[in-house]
Amino acid sequence: PITQSRAKRFQDALASYVDLAWGEQVAKSIDHAWTSSIGIPCSLLQAEL
Repeated sequence: PITQSRAKRFQDALASYVDLAWGEQVAKSIDHAWTSSIGIPCSLLQAEL
């Protein structure tokens, strides 16, 4: 059985992983936006809103 503390640790680990993956994706999108045509930053801003 999963204890409450084990479930909490799993939740924290999963949240950290999602934050890391999300941050990497956003960083890649920003890098791509600055090296691409002018239309990409506008699309990026719309997606973020």
